[in-house]
Amino acid sequence: MSFSGGRTAGHCVCLILMCFLSLCHSVVRADELHVWRDSTGKFSVTATLVSSDGESVQLRTEAGRETRVPIKRLSAADQRYLKTIAGKSANSESSPDASGKTLADDPAAIEQQILRTLHGKAVAVSADDTLADFFSRLPCPVYVDVLDLNRSGVTERQKIGTVPKGATVAEQLYAILKPLEMTWQTRRTMLVIGSGKRRDGLLQTAVYFTGSNDSANVVKRFSGLEPSSWESMGGPGSISILGPRAIVRQSGLVHHMIQTRLPVRPIPTRYLHPLDQQMIDVVGPIVSLTQFADSLGPQIGRSPRVDIDALSAIGMSADVKIRTGVDRCSTKDALDVFLASVGCTWFEQDDTLTITTQEAAEKSMQDSQFSLQAFGAGTNVQSLLQVIHTTVAPEQWEALGGKCQISPVGSRGLSVSANQPVLRELMQLSATLRGAQ
Repeated sequence: MSFSGGRTAGHCVCLILMCFLSLCHSVVRADELHVWRDSTGKFSVTATLVSSDGESVQLRTEAGRETRVPIKRLSAADQRYLKTIAGKSANSESSPDASGKTLADDPAAIEQQILRTLHGKAVAVSADDTLADFFSRLPCPVYVDVLDLNRSGVTERQKIGTVPKGATVAEQLYAILKPLEMTWQTRRTMLVIGSGKRRDGLLQTAVYFTGSNDSANVVKRFSGLEPSSWESMGGPGSISILGPRAIVRQSGLVHHMIQTRLPVRPIPTRYLHPLDQQMIDVVGPIVSLTQFADSLGPQIGRSPRVDIDALSAIGMSADVKIRTGVDRCSTKDALDVFLASVGCTWFEQDDTLTITTQEAAEKSMQDSQFSLQAFGAGTNVQSLLQVIHTTVAPEQWEALGGKCQISPVGSRGLSVSANQPVLRELMQLSATLRGAQ
């Protein structure tokens, strides 16, 4: 990126023309300084955004010098940042509500923004665009697990090639990601893109109201979509039935197919963990585990502890680099998603939040009791056990070779011994099923 030279007459004419053009297009303004980087990562400039006409941006440095840069030359992160700024200026969703909240402060509003993006109009894309180009145009927070993709032989700089057909963003994602064996997962405050080759395949559990008690027919209809992705055909996906409700653990790609091809109604996921409600500013785009933990402390009111011994046990240090890639998200999404990219997770004990390895967390067991009513009225113990074994971290239950245990307490409850990541998933399923009544 370069700056303009002297104040020549021709230069003044250009400035006048640019000012005129900026009045003919949507003008976007932001007072804060921002480090703008180009798509190669080799050039950067600290400047405020003066205006954008949809094709280029006008930037002003701290010294007052101005330059115009084509949007397509900006980094993917800065193109997303530009959309965020534009949204604050032009989108009423970003205006403070009666409580003073904006979209960036409200996890529930961001969750709806992600859903609207997936089901909304397809974005412009060409065969010469890279994956990064496409992801940067999505009007919602997007996290790309680059390490996960690289392990699968895919990079963000890979060209799309064939222009995908599709009326919605979800259809575009399906057309672009499926041939690359990639998939997506919808978190509360970000859309996660990663490889579908790993065993968990970015799976997420969702509950659907089917309106039918014919469980065999329901399972047949669901498993007819992307058959190789289901457990019965050697894939990671699973389905269990509780009356007219189907509990499905699958990739975002298959969940999209279910929602668009079957006559079912998705039950909204209920988020109860306090860190699901708390938004944070994210440091990055690449930071060490220690830097990430240090950035959380002032924002969540307690300093996370990094379990150095557990990291050392698997040959890792607190200096391991993680890629964040979004500017703002919920604390829980940051902990779950960013840490998982390097094989880590987290747990809480008393008032201490500990960042540790997945292996160490799996050894930290806690005993809990759940009443059947916690999962909704009319739930049968044996049916519920099957649901939990197949859709809540299946590989971690003792019945499938793991260390977590669950057993009925008479006919009214469940006794659970599990690690915190599994308990968090179980409590979220419980809340969602209860809310489906």
